[in-house]
Amino acid sequence: MMIVLPRDPDSILHAVMFARLADAELWDDADGLPLAAPVVLDAKDMRADAKRYKSAYGDFHKSWYDTRKRSVMHRHLFWASRHHAHERVGIIAETVREAFSRGIDAVLQKSAVTHAHFLAYSNQAMREWHRLLGFIRLSTPRPNMLYGEIQTDFHVVDAILIFLRKRYPGNTIAVKNGTHMHFSGAPERIDTVDIKGTPESEISRIFDVYYESQYIKERKNLRLLSHFVPKRYWEWISDGRKIARHAG
Repeated sequence: MMIVLPRDPDSILHAVMFARLADAELWDDADGLPLAAPVVLDAKDMRADAKRYKSAYGDFHKSWYDTRKRSVMHRHLFWASRHHAHERVGIIAETVREAFSRGIDAVLQKSAVTHAHFLAYSNQAMREWHRLLGFIRLSTPRPNMLYGEIQTDFHVVDAILIFLRKRYPGNTIAVKNGTHMHFSGAPERIDTVDIKGTPESEISRIFDVYYESQYIKERKNLRLLSHFVPKRYWEWISDGRKIARHAG
């Protein structure tokens, strides 16, 4: 029996409980599964599975009944599940099981190496999300539509779309990430399609003119610039391509 690790915090908790109760195996994604179809968990069964879990392994630690601490744990689960490391699946599962018995504080205080890895995964994914929101350039190829390009190391595209959807209500958000285009129009829905090309963005051309008008060769400080705009972003953001040219 196999379960694909979800990315919704409550669903993650449910998956970890069910996997332990049913002696099931958690997997990274459905594409890597063998021929057997993964188990699909029903949200309405979570309460029943929680009761079964407590009956088998004891009540959850009291910290889970603290709204603030539970919220912090949910946030870390949200981001850690978006890390690209395959090892995150086992680390998340072990961390959640220990948090159930030892408490959320034990995780936040990094009382085990596993907890430190879990928090590191969470922080790395969250930092990329935050940084990409600062670098993405949005154009309006058509009314009520915003388009931008990014290049991610982690699985944070959905989190970026959720943020942009809330910030620009009433608009369809389209984000190109590598060879995939992601669309978010209706709430709680993200559509993804494979693409081979992308339209030229008018806002990129405008930004190019602006960048050249502001560039002062005598004030070039690549060390400081690399701190705020890491080199791994230079290939795909408009200002990055300009920086790479001037750095040469």
